[in-house]
Amino acid sequence: MNKVGSLGLLAVALAGSLLTAVRLEAEIVQKCINRAAGFSLEFPGGWEISENPKDGVSLIAFRPPEKADESVYERLEVALRRDEGEGPDDFFQEHILCLRKNYPDFALISEGSEKLSGLTSRFLVYAYTDTFFTLKVLAKAKQWMVWRDGRVYLITGTATVASFPQWEEAFQKIAGSFHLLD
Repeated sequence: MNKVGSLGLLAVALAGSLLTAVRLEAEIVQKCINRAAGFSLEFPGGWEISENPKDGVSLIAFRPPEKADESVYERLEVALRRDEGEGPDDFFQEHILCLRKNYPDFALISEGSEKLSGLTSRFLVYAYTDTFFTLKVLAKAKQWMVWRDGRVYLITGTATVASFPQWEEAFQKIAGSFHLLD
């Protein structure tokens, strides 16, 4: 077989394997559509979802299956809060003050804005000590805030400080799939 024929077969084989990889990736993606809260989100196959509406806040947590039995980490949560009319800038600053109050060792690592599926969001990256009964865990989180029609969506990816780098890409990908429903 000549070089052109060999390259053609190689190209077909590569294209076929790429299509297979894309199909497999599509098969492992799950979609959460929460019409009451007004959003949808995609997350890896096998991750568990739990919902905990409390104190007027809708909270939905996504956890990888190998972490499902652990009480805290690693997880991505979506919390829905009402914007009491203060607007994004004031809400953002008040939220930072609330985090400082709840976590005395709260350390703001970075803040900024970025697009999530075309939606403007503000984000925080921070570290803090999370306490559960006698267990204290040094945690790191990236939290995105999206505003719409008097609602604030807080999307938070949390892990231990040590494991955060291995989860950050997954958190970013999940948060990047966030869509508001019409």
